[in-house]
Amino acid sequence: MEQNIQEIRWNNINHLIKDNANRLKNKNFLIFGDNDSKDHIISYLEFEEITNKTANLLLSLGIKKHDKVSTILENSLELIYLMFASFKIGAVFNPLNPKLSTEELKYLINDAESKIVFVNQQKELGIKGTNSTKFIDIKKFKQELKTQQTSFNPTEEITIENEALLIYSSGTTAKPKGIILTQKNLLSCSMSVARFLKLKEEMIILDSLPLFFSGGIIPTLFTTTCIGATVVVHEKFSKTKFWKRIEKYKINWTLLVPTMTSILLNPPEDIKKYNLESLKYIISSAAPLPIEVLKKFEEEFNIPLFEAYGLSEDTVWTTMTPLDIKKRKIGSVGVEIDISKVRIVDDDDKPLESEKVGKIITKGPHIMKGYYKMPELTEQTIKKSWLYTGDLGYMDKEGYLYIVGREKELIIRGGENISPKEIDNVLYKHPAIADAAVAGIPDKIYGEEIAAFVILKENQEKTQEEIKTIEKEIIEHCKKHLAEYKCPKTVKFIKNIPVTGSGKVQRRKLAKLLD
Repeated sequence: MEQNIQEIRWNNINHLIKDNANRLKNKNFLIFGDNDSKDHIISYLEFEEITNKTANLLLSLGIKKHDKVSTILENSLELIYLMFASFKIGAVFNPLNPKLSTEELKYLINDAESKIVFVNQQKELGIKGTNSTKFIDIKKFKQELKTQQTSFNPTEEITIENEALLIYSSGTTAKPKGIILTQKNLLSCSMSVARFLKLKEEMIILDSLPLFFSGGIIPTLFTTTCIGATVVVHEKFSKTKFWKRIEKYKINWTLLVPTMTSILLNPPEDIKKYNLESLKYIISSAAPLPIEVLKKFEEEFNIPLFEAYGLSEDTVWTTMTPLDIKKRKIGSVGVEIDISKVRIVDDDDKPLESEKVGKIITKGPHIMKGYYKMPELTEQTIKKSWLYTGDLGYMDKEGYLYIVGREKELIIRGGENISPKEIDNVLYKHPAIADAAVAGIPDKIYGEEIAAFVILKENQEKTQEEIKTIEKEIIEHCKKHLAEYKCPKTVKFIKNIPVTGSGKVQRRKLAKLLD
């Protein structure tokens, strides 16, 4: 049943933080493990005071309601403070992936019209001076934070409908899409996930994912905030420290992307030396989880692995696997969460019967406000309140959803959505390339890896040594313009690129050329 907005007892996220501080006071909220040094432990009361100081600092820097506050940071306490402080004053928080190239970051900062960007000094690179954007080194932020008041009085009325997050995601075009999520989206989805998982205040949750995308923000960090539990955050995921962290903090559950489960299995650590009694289950999301990986993981570690399905456009999840093993169906991404409706439709948008494959659409209070500055794309994606996910699948008679493919051409590498056209455009810039296209190819660790298929301007035969040299040059060329995870790992030289009658590249046929 779709949740009514009155069921959320907070007027806005600031109200949630204040309510937690009054109710839970000195209870541990946030534990940040900074490499191997001493943990930073922040109580609910301290969190309110620090985010109040951060909100006051943002206001003193001229940030107002609706302004964009960007960060180019790895997971850190400062990133979390800036996020929640932005929510307090009604600004829109825009976390950017620090792995992106300078060229990509410049584009996103310009597109977001960021008023302020918080960076580590070494990450400024050549970005400084973009428009009228103000750049602040995070070290300076820490110093100035000490001078701020611990009390905060909002200068403008912030409602639950206020825009909260601007998350960029690769689309089917070369242009990244900015996804606008409201405070209502965040609260509705988080509380629904909490109800589905039956989360309790006494739980301790590990946030294993980066905080520049919704999967790192919503289901662990934000859900914890809503239920008054404790969340543990580290700068990054570590295979060698993962099980040690579970034992040390007595973690009850965590979220991984399929790449992480594969990494933990290759090779698997002997976990008998750890006390893992606290760990009840692990959830996998962000990309398809191969059935064999799930089975191997559970056989090796004897820990239940459940799936969840969603995308940033529906905040994070729209279906989840029931936690009762007897009700789980391996291969399915589960059933609707209580705020979500899921439907399978044909090309004419007519509902299909169970077991019939069609387009997956969903609706509920977790559906994004829209794409940032892309009204036409928003209209194409949200029709009569239904979000068209771009994925293909079917539902069985018991309401379990199965994903069979996607309409979109996205490459999903390690949980990261990558636009093939974005890479195509970079390849075209290389002086030796006449035509090019990339495709995703299966990979045991990352799910998909990127392969480039290239037609050279000089069509004469090349020696094996010359081919290797050109291949290396093309990959290095991509690294100058793209984040490394977007760069092709394989280059294949071909004579023709397969296209449809309308001239659209047939990327699936390209991928088969490597078989």
